[in-house]
Formats: sequence, C-alpha cells, structure tokens
Amino acid sequence: MAGVSLTIHDVQGIHPPRWRHRQMPNRHLHCAPFCMEGRFEHPVWNNRCTEDCLKEVHAQVRRNPAPFCKTCWKGVRELVVPIVREGRVILVLYAGPFREPGTAKPACDLRLSPQCIKHFRELPEWSETRAAELTSVMTVFGHGLLDRLGEMTEQESSGSREQIIKKFIIDNSHRALSLAELAEILHLSLSRTGHAVREELGMTFHEAVMCERMNRAANLLTAHYKLPLAEIAAIVGFRDTHYFIRCFTRHFGVPPRAYQKKNRE
Repeated sequence: MAGVSLTIHDVQGIHPPRWRHRQMPNRHLHCAPFCMEGRFEHPVWNNRCTEDCLKEVHAQVRRNPAPFCKTCWKGVRELVVPIVREGRVILVLYAGPFREPGTAKPACDLRLSPQCIKHFRELPEWSETRAAELTSVMTVFGHGLLDRLGEMTEQESSGSREQIIKKFIIDNSHRALSLAELAEILHLSLSRTGHAVREELGMTFHEAVMCERMNRAANLLTAHYKLPLAEIAAIVGFRDTHYFIRCFTRHFGVPPRAYQKKNRE
C-alpha cells in the first residue's frame, strides 16, 4: 500500500512456543533494501540497528505504548505501532523506511555506497497524512494478527479443556500464577485440576508453565541477540536473573548465551 516494509517484533516471545507452529519467520528483521545494504558488512552497523530499533524502541513502548515516529541512526524515518492486549505490549509493528521530503541522501555521518544511496532515493517520502493512515491500518492488522494466531493455537488443541488450560498458561505465564486460579476457571477441585493438566498436556502444571516460559525465552534469544538476560528473564516471568539462567540451563542443557550462539549459527 505504501511502498514500505513491515516488521513485527514479538515483544513477549509468545509466537511461537514449541507446541505451536512458527507463524512469523524472520518478520523481526528490518528487511528493506536500504536497511539491509551494508548492515552485516560493516562491523558496528548491526549493533547500532539493534540498539536503535530494539532496545530504545522497546524501552519507549514500555513507558508509553502509543504509536510514534522515530528517526533511525541512518537518517530515515519509521512508523512504530505497539499492539496492546490486556495492558501488555504484545507486538511492535514497524512500517518504513521513509525519506525526508525532497532529500537525495540521508542526513547521517556514514559513508554510504552508491547502491545504498540508490535504495534511499527509491524510498517513499514521509508525510503526516500517510503516517496517520498507516497507523490505523497497522493497528487493525496487528490486532487481527493476534486474533488469528490465537485461533490457530486453539485449532491445534484436541479438546475444549485443553484449549482452556493452554490459553490460561499462555495468557498468564509472564506473572506469578497458581493452580488454584486455573481450578477456579475449570470449576474443579485443586487436586482434580492437577490431574486434568497432566491428562491434557502430559506434564504437571508447574512443568507446563516453565515450558512456556523457557520457549518464550528461547524465542527472544534467537530473535534478539542483544537483549540483556535480565530483561528476557523479566519478560518471561522471572524476578531473579540467576534463577532464570539455572532454569534455562536445566531445561535446554546449555546456558542462555550458549543456546543463542548455537541457534544463530
């Protein structure tokens, strides 16, 4: 519609845990030709991209989950639209890049290749009107995407009780939660709820919650290799980073950074 790329950051690491199919492969990567040109050839460019579009943006949407425009360190603009559910930012959508109206090269301190300049000149020009239109479209798209992913998750479950249990764990594993809460939802006794979880998922309630947290952590480590371990631990529901590292190591057999290195290679 606008001649720009769409990027999706799965802020919570929810899509996809291992019990769900991968739905958004490589959508976290800003793949516009201008963004990709030279990114992995120059030693510090990828680090600067990560700092700019991952750490700084995620920190801002946690403070204020409202759409905004940012200027990239390479001198182009991007529209950022957080998608919020139940008070949490679940996805962050990026549309871009745009160039400033009337410009032939970006305002940055880089020595850009002729090919990079060519890609820049092919970018659409930024306008407030276009940004407002895109914000509305991206908000609808983001919420529709979450609804569709939720439907696909439910379709993979074999029965309604399994769906309820999985949905409860998916929706709440980022916080301290108890079997008693699930028992109230299922209208079962505490002991019967524990048996129901084992019957439906083949593991205990604690194991199911831990599995969800570990898979989310693995997703975040693979997609966002510069994200601090303390931040990943907090996102997936751990207050203690050292305890998170012990749990991750026990679950996957290797520490988080070793897992990350192996899977990136």
